[in-house]
Amino acid sequence: MNVNKSQQKHQQHTRKAQHFKKKHRRLPIQTKKVSDNHPIQLPYTLPSVQFKNLSVSQQSPMKKTSNLLDITTSTDPTLLLTDYLTISNIKFKEMLLASTSDDINKDALNELLNNEDIFLYIRQLTQLVNKLNYSKLQNEQWSYYYHLDNTEGIWNGRVSKNMADANSMCQTYGRSKMLIQQRQQKYKQQFEQNQNDINEHMKQARALIDMTQIMNITNNLIHKDQYHLRIELQRPRLLNVSFNNI
Repeated sequence: MNVNKSQQKHQQHTRKAQHFKKKHRRLPIQTKKVSDNHPIQLPYTLPSVQFKNLSVSQQSPMKKTSNLLDITTSTDPTLLLTDYLTISNIKFKEMLLASTSDDINKDALNELLNNEDIFLYIRQLTQLVNKLNYSKLQNEQWSYYYHLDNTEGIWNGRVSKNMADANSMCQTYGRSKMLIQQRQQKYKQQFEQNQNDINEHMKQARALIDMTQIMNITNNLIHKDQYHLRIELQRPRLLNVSFNNI
């Protein structure tokens, strides 16, 4: 009887010991192979890094690209137009002398330009001719858009943005034919007004000024100075793009 009790106590002790070991045993560490396609995520977050001296281009490169595209497709032609009333006297004088033909005496012209009243008169005349040529270029450009209606029928439907960009129409694409007519009329009236202003200004010329030579110099100066403006405004015709090819 005592033997049985002793065996029972031993068995109970053994079971308790096994249960204790089973309860508190350490689980084996399982390793997981890192896949190139599915890296293991860290169980913690990395501390944020602050960049204090980033430029605008570093902070938002996509926004910069967008702005560049906006500038490219919405060029303001007046940014390419020189204001001869605001440039320095020295600079304007250099531009005049550089625009003379070989048959003109530059020394005599330089002496003439030393006269303050004559110099101011020629400066004002140059600006008037500058505005005249600009209004002429704009009128020709909007007349070109109007002509597209007869050749391509662009007003039968909405113009695509690609076509508008290719033809320098910028923000006017898809608008009504009336807008084109209004712009065309606007620059036609400006041209006529500028021409009248030039005629009135030339009536005030002094007798000692050879207006034929002065006008030739002025036209040469503006023709060279408006080169990039002409390219920008005449780009659609130079590319000879057709709406049907877009």
